[in-house]
Amino acid sequence: LLELTEVQAGTARVRKTTFPLAPMLHECAELYQYVAEDHEATIDVRCGSVNIHADRNRLKRAIANLIDNALKYSDKKARIVLAAEELNSEVIISVEDNGWGIPTSDREKIWERLYRGDASRSSQGMGLGLSFVKSIVELHGGHIEMKNRVDRGTIFEISIPIPSNSI
Repeated sequence: LLELTEVQAGTARVRKTTFPLAPMLHECAELYQYVAEDHEATIDVRCGSVNIHADRNRLKRAIANLIDNALKYSDKKARIVLAAEELNSEVIISVEDNGWGIPTSDREKIWERLYRGDASRSSQGMGLGLSFVKSIVELHGGHIEMKNRVDRGTIFEISIPIPSNSI
């Protein structure tokens, strides 16, 4: 909660470096490997030689949060795909699942601090995750978009700009 407050207030320190994204995505997948196995789920990473200029630790926590949500809101044997690519001077990172999707009535509210939709009330959490993810992405000058497929899953797509001096 403290970190979210700092990020949203603009007082958080950002330590950006340029690093290859694939190893970090694999680390995120490994963090959730045991949880995925308990759910009989798979986490696939699809990322070539994409570099990103970002605060590695903060971005890793944001992606981990999206993986955590994907596992929480999917049935057993879920398939989660982490992917990244460079496109039009941005790095696009996506977290896709084949879970329940997000009901239309919740779509605009999911980014609000402490909001929990009906489907999430029976699971652990405080409703801070997506608000935190959005704040981290915006701290990097990027944006996040949710592509909903009710009863077929959700895709969260993070776009982080590539600094003009590195193009």
